[in-house]
Amino acid sequence: MTSKTAGGQSLPRHRRGPGLEYRAYFVAIFFLSLPGAALRWAWRLAVPRHDRINDGVLTRAWRRANDITPQIFSA
Repeated sequence: MTSKTAGGQSLPRHRRGPGLEYRAYFVAIFFLSLPGAALRWAWRLAVPRHDRINDGVLTRAWRRANDITPQIFSA
């Protein structure tokens, strides 16, 4: 179903999420960034410093994939 706005335009009732291609790229980039995130995490454990926050491996890889994937689709 659609909703009508004051201007008479139709708006979709549900917003569609990311497409299959976007998800495929996201998963690929996520898995490719896991080894680098693991190495960085291990390095930060081996060389502790108090001024750095040590994010987990999955958090860092997820953030990296979340940064890179939209850049691919906006190009």
